[in-house]
Formats: sequence, C-alpha cells, structure tokens
Amino acid sequence: MTFGKEIGGDIVTNKKTFLLITALNKAKDGTYKKLKELLTQKRTNNNEKIRNIINIYNELGIKEETEKKLKSYFKIAFENLDKIKVSKKNKKNIINLARNLIKRIV
Repeated sequence: MTFGKEIGGDIVTNKKTFLLITALNKAKDGTYKKLKELLTQKRTNNNEKIRNIINIYNELGIKEETEKKLKSYFKIAFENLDKIKVSKKNKKNIINLARNLIKRIV
C-alpha cells in the first residue's frame, strides 16, 4: 500500500501551492517569464516540467522560505497550545504528533 502524494503532482497540475505563489512573487524578469511559460505550456513532458520548476524553486530559495514559514506556524501553534488550560499529560499526544510532523516536513 502506498501513502502520500506523487512527487511533482502539484507542479504538473499547476496547483496554486505556497511554493508556486512564493516563487511567482519572488521571481524577476527572465525567471518569472520562464516560470509563467512552464505553467502555460499545453504539451510538455511532465518530468521535464517538474525538473525545470524545481530548479527555479531552488534558485529562488523556496525550500528555505517554506521551512521558515512552517516553523513560524508551528511556533504559533505551540504557543497557543500552551495557553489551553489542560494538563500536560492530556496534551502529550498532540504535542508528539506535532513534533513528528515537524521532523517529517523539515
């Protein structure tokens, strides 16, 4: 049994993810033009499209920016969890789940 998402599936379908939106906002001139071309091409090799867009993401530092944003949201979540008036014992499972998600994502 396989779980998870196909690598590059969001790229192939031009899904408006945080990664893509951030790249479009950060890209300048030629990089922006190339990214827009990749998004509008009707007939393209999916593997080539994925590779080209990932290269643009890497050039723009999208991974690092995404990790920074994720960490800031987890920090806010933990701060809010601390404010809930429930014993630490009762929060243990959700804290462990969140920590495992952080490890998996980052």
